[in-house]
Amino acid sequence: MIRSFTIENFCSFRHRAEVSFLVGTSAPDNTTFRPSVQPDERLSVLLGVFGPNASGKTNLLQALAFISWFISESYAAKPNDTIPVDAFAPLGPLQPSNFTLEFEARGAVFRYSASLTRSTVLTEKLSRRNPDTGRFAFLLSRQASGDESAPMVEVGAQLDIPPAVIENSLRANASIISTALQTGNRELQNWIMPIMAVTNVGRGGRFGHDSEH
Repeated sequence: MIRSFTIENFCSFRHRAEVSFLVGTSAPDNTTFRPSVQPDERLSVLLGVFGPNASGKTNLLQALAFISWFISESYAAKPNDTIPVDAFAPLGPLQPSNFTLEFEARGAVFRYSASLTRSTVLTEKLSRRNPDTGRFAFLLSRQASGDESAPMVEVGAQLDIPPAVIENSLRANASIISTALQTGNRELQNWIMPIMAVTNVGRGGRFGHDSEH
């Protein structure tokens, strides 16, 4: 279940924007809220976004669809494809877009973050929260080298995946998680399954409204 996500420099959002599904303590008890794995927290299964036409409502869904696709399916893209991320136009294509996604799976809280352009992933990290300390410990991470050499890749001890396996397969236009999923690691698959979003919105807008299919 998704807890929250943030976007920055994406479509019409130049500055950081956050969408949270966390529910305040004063909210009533009803079927639209679900218990969180965190004590005394609840998450909403419904969320409404209101605003006038062209205010960015669809862009929020586009961001969620993009993050979900990039994390889980981007390895299926062709090696020379550009990353289908649309930055805030006035900043230009070289300014990175930034994303974070916090979600719950298998009784734990995870956090994913990425900074990328249409040509490459600059930084990327998947972390899991320690329930005792509240701190996040990395599971997978990458850092672009800044030159033509391969990015630096780290794999946490919790994942039984040799770093060399990912390093040999990692591409500039695919997420490290999507790459690691190619190993068939069952634990990683179980963590990522809850964030595979299904929406009626693609990168070009709503399906059936002059958008991509």
